[in-house]
Amino acid sequence: MSEQKTSDSLEQSLDGGADKAMAAKGMYDTAKNIGAAAAEAGKAAAQSAAASGAGAAASAGSGAAAGSAAGPGGTVMGAAIGFTGSLFAKPVIKGLIVIILVVVMIFSSLPSMFFENPVDVADNTGPEEVYAQFKEYAMEKYSEELEKRKNEIEDEFQRRINSGEFAGYGHVEFTYSFNPPEDVFMAELMEASTLIIAMFEISTDDWRRATFSHFKRAVDSVHFWNDTIAVEKADEEREVTYAVFYDEDDNETEENTLRIHITYNIYDMGVEVFRQRFGLTDDREFIKSIEMAHNIRVFFGEADGLPMGG
Repeated sequence: MSEQKTSDSLEQSLDGGADKAMAAKGMYDTAKNIGAAAAEAGKAAAQSAAASGAGAAASAGSGAAAGSAAGPGGTVMGAAIGFTGSLFAKPVIKGLIVIILVVVMIFSSLPSMFFENPVDVADNTGPEEVYAQFKEYAMEKYSEELEKRKNEIEDEFQRRINSGEFAGYGHVEFTYSFNPPEDVFMAELMEASTLIIAMFEISTDDWRRATFSHFKRAVDSVHFWNDTIAVEKADEEREVTYAVFYDEDDNETEENTLRIHITYNIYDMGVEVFRQRFGLTDDREFIKSIEMAHNIRVFFGEADGLPMGG
């Protein structure tokens, strides 16, 4: 009885081993078929890539060939590489990649403090509000500086009158203008303010210090110690007019009026002063600031084209 059981058990083991062997062969055949199908797919992808571009075809063909040599798994990888190569060779895909890269480059070259409130980034209101706050403060200080220069011009002319320089004239009228004109100069200051913001960002190695309070302190310190607008006398024009008056007794009286107009060249010194204040003596860092300032203005619809004329 014991020998019979042993014989039956051995027979069952042999039968089980045969079944497992057959199953293993089936799995091997299945894997082989998958590998063959994947190889065909790899070849098809390589041929498609060859039609789109020689570089992609070479890459896809190499991937499929290497994959076939490596076995089913390698062939699938080769097919994937070939398919990817064919995608990158298509003009539409290339265009999308370029657009994505441009967007990433623009966003990566904008000041970090513009995106402190991510809730408002989607419709741009958050960054724009922050930008306006920084820019308005820079322009406010520029405007104060311009008013100081105007007051100095008028005070200087008043000193000339008080000194008796125009004593021979009955009346003196004084006017002045700037070169470039004031409205043009103010537009230049708007651009300079954006560049100052960019220089502030480039110089800040810790995002926690790139706040409005830090920016405000930096601007205040510069305007306390330095002049950010300079003027120089360029031209003085004089004109004398005469007028005759009669009193009640018909006595004739002649009066003359001296009209003086002075043109001043006006310069923005702020960019260079802030460049020194922020330690951007390296030209590469300064050029990086110029590029960032341009991208800021493009981002908020204030400019188009290339910075510095391209």
